[in-house]
Amino acid sequence: MSCPSTSLWVNYGRMVTVDISRLLDAPVLSYLWAFMPGLFFEISVYLANPSLVGGIASRARAGFPLGYYSFLAVAVVLAFIAGNALMWFVSFVNWLLGYIYIFMAALWRTVLSQALQKALIRVQQWSIQRRIAPLTAFLGHAVSRLGPNPGFQSEVNGCLWKVCASLLRTRYAMGEAANSGEGWGVWYVVLARPTEKEARNAVGAAATQATGWAGVAALYFAPSLRSGYYEALSCSLIFLGVLQAWYAAKRLFDPEQCGLTRIRRVLAELRGASEGRTKPPDAAGGESR
Repeated sequence: MSCPSTSLWVNYGRMVTVDISRLLDAPVLSYLWAFMPGLFFEISVYLANPSLVGGIASRARAGFPLGYYSFLAVAVVLAFIAGNALMWFVSFVNWLLGYIYIFMAALWRTVLSQALQKALIRVQQWSIQRRIAPLTAFLGHAVSRLGPNPGFQSEVNGCLWKVCASLLRTRYAMGEAANSGEGWGVWYVVLARPTEKEARNAVGAAATQATGWAGVAALYFAPSLRSGYYEALSCSLIFLGVLQAWYAAKRLFDPEQCGLTRIRRVLAELRGASEGRTKPPDAAGGESR
């Protein structure tokens, strides 16, 4: 969600307009998400086990004569370090989820979908014999959905080719590359950049999952937090983050979903070209596959 612009008056009446949305979309400020799990961990431990935090603070003051604000600054820095470590841990978890999705998708295509399709066909034949028309129609639709749909996949690839060719002509002035029909596997990956909204959602989902893992880590340092409400909150945050990562893996590795996602991304690039933006939006700064 973008933020509105804000006007600031400085130097006796001269107005300076600050676009907060551009500041929040800067890649550097994406690191601020790391404060969320770090601060959640520190606040949870402080509220549940103040004696532990007080003992650490007293030993720190004994070695280093820190004032109140200096100690607060150190706590903020430690929250940032801990939050970044949790964000990297979430990246590793999401990487594993990607390979788990690949395995589960292959297992579904080769074994599970065929077995389920055969079972539904038997039930459909039984419903035909019993003349249960609504059940027969529903099972027929379910069986058709379980099978492969190469026609729709070819339509997705055709639409992706059209929008990529249009983007090469309008924004990059590469009409020869668009008409040559070569290297489209590379163009599909390079041109389909993640949008700014996708990048923000990915970082926000990772921070949400990292906050849940921070709550799990806080249980070790503050056993009094082991109540149903706090554990349910931490598990809910982890579940939401994992669910978002699972759908991201589906958009990345499922052929149909990957093609549709790339079409939406290229259309966003074309919309920016039609609005007069000369520079392509740099949202994710990485591989868009």
